[in-house]
Amino acid sequence: MSINVAMMPFVLAARVVMGKEKFDQWVASQEERYVLKNIQKNKIQELLSLNSHDCIEFGKKLLKSHYNNSKNYFLLEKNGNTWDLVLSIYDSDKEKQAALKIFRSFISKEIITEEKKVFPTNFADELMLRDTLSDYGIKFKQNGTDFIIEESTYKIILKQGSSGFYNAEIHQDDDFKLAYAKLNALDSEYKNKVQEYVYMDVKSNIENSTEDIEIIDEYVDEEDSIVLRVRV
Repeated sequence: MSINVAMMPFVLAARVVMGKEKFDQWVASQEERYVLKNIQKNKIQELLSLNSHDCIEFGKKLLKSHYNNSKNYFLLEKNGNTWDLVLSIYDSDKEKQAALKIFRSFISKEIITEEKKVFPTNFADELMLRDTLSDYGIKFKQNGTDFIIEESTYKIILKQGSSGFYNAEIHQDDDFKLAYAKLNALDSEYKNKVQEYVYMDVKSNIENSTEDIEIIDEYVDEEDSIVLRVRV
């Protein structure tokens, strides 16, 4: 697993939007699970050692092992009376094959999840998203409400879901980290754009209000939020 997708900043924020159950379902969709038959924990540890892999225990039901000469890793998780080999859909084919080779004779034909490379996002407003992409200097194509960002090693398609929020489909030939960095930066810029829109709207309403109200101070706080002080 090259990246813990559940801990990405833009994904953590989207958890609030999606709710825990749908979020957990989405996290599961980012995994490839293989059921291992007739194998116990000590045998797993023995196979990892024979293949020069480390084995880090997290309680009684989870093992973590790094691919050789890599920071990336895969997991082995106890599920009832069996163990599952858990790979990330973002691992390279070479890494996946290395893990599968170790447990080839123990793998059931069942694959629990299908491969999907889709992220939830906080993007909900088409105009605001288009302005953010333009202002940030990201080249994109628009097809209806969809936005397509295409680079030499990956492609991101932002599609608006039934909930009104956009999902980000990732298609890449190389390292996922590049697409992740782009999405994370876009998420930060979008939040800034939302804050800018809200700021301008609130300020305009105050200045055009018929009530006895005026702005006496405004500043940016430690968290980069705009604060307005008004007298009423």
